[in-house]
Amino acid sequence: MKCYSHNDRDAIGVCKACSKGVCSECAYDTGNGLACKETCIEEVQAINEIISRNRQMYSIGNTSNVLSSSVIMYFLFAVLFGGWGIYNSLTRGRLDAFTLLMGAGMLVVGIIAYTRQKKLKLQC
Repeated sequence: MKCYSHNDRDAIGVCKACSKGVCSECAYDTGNGLACKETCIEEVQAINEIISRNRQMYSIGNTSNVLSSSVIMYFLFAVLFGGWGIYNSLTRGRLDAFTLLMGAGMLVVGIIAYTRQKKLKLQC
């Protein structure tokens, strides 16, 4: 592959922002990817910042084993809807099917979200 700006030179890498080939004169090493010296340095730094924040948000690379907020929310709604459905069923003397089904549905969605989190090895 040739450099995008210098057609007579071989590229040493690809710009992380625009994916163009860059030679040693055009390349700027951001520490986590190459950028075109003239145009893409700020964009590559922004991309690196986004990646870094996503890694922190999902705790990728950490060894902690914490449930994600969405899994906790689904289980909380399952308990709330299920508990309310049981309470209404016992106090009214008839089955409160809607809230019981909502509780069961939230429990199923919570289990699915939990298994996906474990399958993807997300530590969030």
